[in-house]
This record gives sequence, C-alpha cells and structure tokens, in this order.
Amino acid sequence: MIYLAFSQCDSSRESQHREGRRLLSFVLEKLGYPDTEILISDSGRPYIEAEDIDFSISHSEECAIVAIACNRTIEDNGIIAIPVDASSLGADIEYVPKKFDLEQKNRLAKRFLKADITSKEEFFRLWTRNEAYGKMTGEGVISKKEKTCSTLSFNISFDEKSYILSIAYK
Repeated sequence: MIYLAFSQCDSSRESQHREGRRLLSFVLEKLGYPDTEILISDSGRPYIEAEDIDFSISHSEECAIVAIACNRTIEDNGIIAIPVDASSLGADIEYVPKKFDLEQKNRLAKRFLKADITSKEEFFRLWTRNEAYGKMTGEGVISKKEKTCSTLSFNISFDEKSYILSIAYK
C-alpha cells in the first residue's frame, strides 16, 4: 500500500522542510511508529529502522507531501491510501507556473530526459517521474540506468496554484 499526505505551507525552504517532517511524523504515528528517529544513509537518503516502511518527502512552492510504502493498514480521512504493492518508492512534486517557456523546457527535456515535450504538463510529469525515480533508488536525478519501476502521477491544486506529483515505486 502507498499512503500519501499533503498540505499547504509557507513557501520558505525552512517551512517546507518542517511541514514535510510533520506530515511524515503524522503518518508514521498512524502506522504505529510514534517518535521514530529519521536517519540518513551514506547517499543522503532519509530512512527509518523499520523493514516494512519506505518513505519520500517532497515540497515545492507552497505544498509539502509525504509518500509511504507500507504493508500495514490504516484508516484516516487525512491520508490517501493507494492500493498498490510497493516496498520502495520515491516522490516528487513540482509547482506548475502559469508562465512557461516551452522552448527552454524542451531543451532541458531533450538534454536530461531524452524526450521532446509538447506542453508544460508533459514536461512536469516527465520531470517529476525522473526525480521520483532518483529519490527511490538514491542515485539522484541524472541516473544513467534504465528506469524499471511503476509510476503514478497526480495533479493537485491549492488556491489556484497547480502542482504535479509523481511517485515511482517497486
């Protein structure tokens, strides 16, 4: 199962980071892991010492999210449950601005994603999937490996601001 929680926050990096950690603590507590210490791997990826849980935190502009892969069941109206089998995951969310330079983003997409894009939604969907995969594997955004995993993408809106969220999972 993948559990997803998100909320609005101030656009400062400090506020985004704090809100991401708050969401993680909230969901971990619901899963039966209160007061869990967050550790950092040698590659810089955060984790907890629980064999059945993997998580990813992301934030952009005024939105923070946490995605958790876990084989436990929880019921809470503030947490979205996605019924897929996943043991590891990565998540990324990006703000989709109203102004968008398609030509510039297409150059980025060709260089880093090896793709031609035709819309800003397509660009951000591909970009967030790529970042989510890098977070899941711990290899970073510009991984040379073929991406062998499943992905989900969602559009989220807060106060007329649009975001695209992608989750890569195995």
